[in-house]
Formats: sequence, C-alpha cells, structure tokens
Amino acid sequence: MSTCRWCTPGGSDTGELLERYAAKELQNEDFIGANDDLSYCMECVVEYHRARDEVAQLHKSLWTLETSRLIAQLENAMREEIEDDDELYLVEEDGEKQLHGYSDCSFESNVRVPLLEILKFPYLLVDKRVSKYHFRKNINLENVSRQIEDRNSTN
Repeated sequence: MSTCRWCTPGGSDTGELLERYAAKELQNEDFIGANDDLSYCMECVVEYHRARDEVAQLHKSLWTLETSRLIAQLENAMREEIEDDDELYLVEEDGEKQLHGYSDCSFESNVRVPLLEILKFPYLLVDKRVSKYHFRKNINLENVSRQIEDRNSTN
C-alpha cells in the first residue's frame, strides 16, 4: 500500500514538496505520484492548497500545473466514458429498457476529487477549459442521478 505524498503525517515536508513540484524537480515517478494523489485524495488536495496559499511566488507555476492536471484528469474521464460502448439494460417484468448515461464506478471515482477540488477552490474555474469540463461532468453526474431517481420512483 502506498502513502500519499501531500497528506501523510511524518512524510516529506509539504512546503518543500510543493517547491520541488512547482520547479518540476521531482523524479518522474514522484511527480506522477504527486499528481495522482491530488487526483484521488481530497486530504492531499486540502493540504496542497493550504501550502500553496503560503507561497505566493509559486502561484503562476502552480496554476499551470493545477489546470493541466485537472484538464488531463477530466479529459481522460470523458475519453473513457466515450470509449465505453457497453450497453446497459434494465430488465423488468415488462421488458428491457436501455439506460443511457450510466457508467461504471470508475467514472465517479475518476472525477470525484477533481470536481470537489474545483468546488472548494472556485478560482480554478477561471480557466475556460477547466470550467467547460467541470460543467460537462456535473451534467453527466446529474443525468445519472436523475435516471436513478426516475427508476426508483416507478417502483
């Protein structure tokens, strides 16, 4: 089991990690791991932004890294959703009904932390692509929950 780079107590100093991350001085494996931690661990996101607030001189380079990471994560989730051509059917007594807009659990787990990060730190919406993808992903999630509600209300 791996430990998070940003939020693990007793791990590397967050401020030092942030400076090395911003300067792209991390080994490739550590850089990818740091991005993965920010993509899947909300505690890491909170710790990252707390440390970010303390180093104004790094904001410009961090902004580029933040938006690139979020865009890549949301684009990847969209690409996986488009590539997932499995058809899902609801089988009931009166027949089959094809369900649209559903995806497997990976969709929700791939976008949960990035969407929460954008909601918690709305300055990220200044980037037009982040804003566009955030909007699209929220619409997708809303459609999924609406279909679930519709299904439950017919029972």
